[in-house]
Amino acid sequence: MVTPERRGIATATNLLVPDVCSVVTGFVIGYLADAFGYSTTFKAMVAFPILGLVFYLFSRRKILDTIAARIQEKQ
Repeated sequence: MVTPERRGIATATNLLVPDVCSVVTGFVIGYLADAFGYSTTFKAMVAFPILGLVFYLFSRRKILDTIAARIQEKQ
């Protein structure tokens, strides 16, 4: 998927994103829990996995086509 000279950058980005998301999410959820209460916060957090599933369902064909094209390029 990436050229050999960019593998280090790809790995670093892949490992950095979860850490950044954990920090940002902690602040956001803490603010929501303080402002609206825990019950509302947990109900609102249900939306993110649902949005992720919807995004996947609408974009999976494009993702699979891109992967197939890259595999054929290498052959």
